[in-house]
Amino acid sequence: MTVAVIITLVVVIGLVTTGFLVALRIFRDLSSRCLNTLDQMHLHASQAQDKLLDRLMTIKWEDYVAVQSMEEAEPGGFFSPEEQSEEVTEVIRPPVYGLHLHQPDNEDVENELAILREDFPEG
Repeated sequence: MTVAVIITLVVVIGLVTTGFLVALRIFRDLSSRCLNTLDQMHLHASQAQDKLLDRLMTIKWEDYVAVQSMEEAEPGGFFSPEEQSEEVTEVIRPPVYGLHLHQPDNEDVENELAILREDFPEG
């Protein structure tokens, strides 16, 4: 019985040691892959940044500013109170869900008011 216990103990210790070594190997491989991926990402990001900086350095900023100032300003935007005109602007509402809003005619309004006067003579 003592021999069986010793053999079982050696087998259990061997299995635990083997499992620990396998887990350690897997962890080392995964860590290595993660670090390699991180290095590649850093390399690609630095290359992209270098390309962007090279492009920015090749721009002739004086020409760029001259072209921008020559272009006309887009209509709209902010106008100071001195720049604003005194004209009255009419707000045009777009159709709702593809349907035009019904604007009542004077006849429709008069008909509704007549009905209301019949129903409520005091008002």
